[in-house]
Amino acid sequence: SLYFGLNIFFSHMNHWILVGIGAASTLLGMLLILKLFPKIGMMDRPHDYGIKRAPVPYPAGVVIFAVFTAILLLMFPRTPAHIGLSIAGLVLVAYSFWDDRKRLKAKYKVLIHLLVAFIVVLSGIGISVISSPFGGVIDLKLLSIPLEIMGMHFTWTPLADIVTIGWIFFVMNAVNLLDGIPGLVSGIGALSSFTLYALSMLLVVAMNTTLLEKEAALQVAEMALI
Repeated sequence: SLYFGLNIFFSHMNHWILVGIGAASTLLGMLLILKLFPKIGMMDRPHDYGIKRAPVPYPAGVVIFAVFTAILLLMFPRTPAHIGLSIAGLVLVAYSFWDDRKRLKAKYKVLIHLLVAFIVVLSGIGISVISSPFGGVIDLKLLSIPLEIMGMHFTWTPLADIVTIGWIFFVMNAVNLLDGIPGLVSGIGALSSFTLYALSMLLVVAMNTTLLEKEAALQVAEMALI
């Protein structure tokens, strides 16, 4: 799938453009951060962890989130899923930014991570099926409960929502625990994003996916590239 992804990427000019816009915007933002943050004292504290190196702008990752969100809202349809993803990201980045400065208690981090996952699910993003170790798939939407709130009809899928929230919570904390070696998290993030791109493009060209699924998969692929 990675080999396929490389072939597709190099043959799609619009995919080059998305990567170029994201990379150029991030580079510009990082250059501004490197100039601004040292002046206002927003640097990390390596000596607190026994690391012998000069302080660097610690929360510079906000640039990556800002660029991704700006491109998402400007170049993609403003669907509830996209807006929910942006809001969830803003909550997570804002909390992490504050935590870097004040070192908040772990219980608050757990609550924020659960809130972020809940916002994502509330926006309509979720895991519908998972692969079964015995073959086939497990449909997580088999258990569905119709609801009516203020005259609006909803279908609640508790099993799918619980699995989705648990998975998002697990991934956020797994990535967080990897932090420590320079470049490790960003490298894993880049490899993971390209893997998502390749797998999504496989769905785009597959014969057994519907037009709606192809459109959704293409959006996931392009978001992964950004």
